[in-house]
Amino acid sequence: MWLEDKNPTVASSFNVFALLFVLALAIERIIQPFARFLGPDSKAASEELERHKATLETVKATATATATAAAAGTASPTAAASEEAARSVEAEVGKAAVAVKEAREETSVAAWGCASGLGFLFAAFASVGILHIVLATDPPWVPFDILVTGTVIGAGTKPLNDLWTRLQNK
Repeated sequence: MWLEDKNPTVASSFNVFALLFVLALAIERIIQPFARFLGPDSKAASEELERHKATLETVKATATATATAAAAGTASPTAAASEEAARSVEAEVGKAAVAVKEAREETSVAAWGCASGLGFLFAAFASVGILHIVLATDPPWVPFDILVTGTVIGAGTKPLNDLWTRLQNK
């Protein structure tokens, strides 16, 4: 069966949106190994966040023990220092969480830009235009159609799937 010399054929029910979906999926897989080079290293920021969280847990445990001792009347000046240290570490955790979020956002913007650029090329070479498909006529300006199509392909498979679902529900 696998060794037979038959050429693959495309079913007559093949939809152009399937081609757009396949292109978007291919671009996602092409970009995925290079994503870490497209922006700041979120792994380092995540590791720092985890270190700060571990420190926070230690400081909170110390503050709790100190507060318990202060309640017993044995160590009141250190309780205030422990609480201050906990607030300081909480601030560091917040800063580290923001750094992780910013690193991921910058990387995703760069990855989206690369994916859209590849989408423009694929749309142009495949002569596929989403406006042509949706309007069922030739678009007034083909480069704009390629721009829209490349942006849709570059956005990835989820937005394309959502668009397809909405068009089917019309």
